[in-house]
Amino acid sequence: MVVINDDANSDSYEFMDIQVKTDDSSCLTTVENPTLITTINHQVVKLQLNATSSSHTKCCVCRENLRDHAVKISSRDRDFIFFSRNIWIPEGARCCSGHLINNLLSKEVVDQIKPFSIRYQELSSSDVQLLLSKAQTLFKNGKKIFSLDDPRDLNDDEYCLLTSLSRDSFNDFVQIISSSAIRPSCNRSIRT
Repeated sequence: MVVINDDANSDSYEFMDIQVKTDDSSCLTTVENPTLITTINHQVVKLQLNATSSSHTKCCVCRENLRDHAVKISSRDRDFIFFSRNIWIPEGARCCSGHLINNLLSKEVVDQIKPFSIRYQELSSSDVQLLLSKAQTLFKNGKKIFSLDDPRDLNDDEYCLLTSLSRDSFNDFVQIISSSAIRPSCNRSIRT
């Protein structure tokens, strides 16, 4: 559809339909706005990805039967594993609650995750743009050598080496400190 309008100050538009043949499976959508009409090209790409299982009965990490305290893998963890390990975790996949530390998968668990199958995943152009944006964010944040802010950045030995406390003891200490008058600043968080 093409807009024909000689008078830029007018609110009226004339429309002309144009047919476009393409060999791909894209579809065209026309978005109307009083000042602008744009055509958005919605394309879908199908990717072959290493994927974990996704079930309400089995853990996607250890593949054991889920017990009472199963939790859904967060979007943040799914993105992290996809970009760091090249393993796709389908939305809605569940794991044992024991695999989490502060609601995030522990570093040991992230290293333990293995692909279960090859999955063909369809992604729209907006999904691809979102993944690229998330990859840029992870890349920017990944420039740090280590961080105590993300509990999965360090394993237990690294916590002991840096703080002389186990990870669990450090997390307990952070809980005590966060209830005190100490506040985060632009240079540090409660954990650092």
